Order: sequence, then C-alpha cells, then structure tokens
Amino acid sequence: MPTTRLQGEQIQTYFDNFTKRFLRDEAPETIDVEVVSPDLGDQHPIEGARLVGISYDPRENILDIFHEMGDHRMAGANEVWVRESDDGFVNSIEVVMREGDREIINLHRR
Repeated sequence: MPTTRLQGEQIQTYFDNFTKRFLRDEAPETIDVEVVSPDLGDQHPIEGARLVGISYDPRENILDIFHEMGDHRMAGANEVWVRESDDGFVNSIEVVMREGDREIINLHRR
C-alpha cells in the first residue's frame, strides 16, 4: 500500500475525486477516527460511522469528514498523508496538526 503526502490544492482535488469515485455507490464504507495528542493522549471520537464524503477547503485549511452522524472537522492541518490500496481506495488518512496533534482516520469497505 503506497503512502502519499498531499499538499496545497492537491488535497482538495484528491478528496473530491475520491468521494466521487468511491462514495457515490450503495456500499456503506465506514470510518474510525483516532486523535493522538501529547497533552490529552489517545481518543476515539468516532467508531464505525458510515462515511458520506470528504472535502477540503484550502482557504480555511479545513479537512471535513462527513459521516452519518454529522461531520468531523480538522482545522490547521500541517501535513496530510494518505495510504491507498491498489485500486486507489483510501485505507487511512493521517493529518498532522500545527500544534503536534495527529488525527488518524481509518476507512473500511463493507
């Protein structure tokens, strides 16, 4: 599984294409979100939620993960990494925040 760092406008295009290609069918892909913070430790705010879409606003530097219960916003991303399967499905997204926290989103096909 290749791991790729996304930067700038590439982030928006990448997640728009991913959402159109993989999340517009009837298959209920799900996500788990893990927040790793040096100050607060590991947290798991989302587990097993149906994934609806992923978008990125480059002007505000906000990555939004839309799921069945709402959305999970990550503002101030310093780095965005994705790990893909051979067919381009994203298995995980790692977002490194400016203050050192990391958010890991694991995506699961059903």
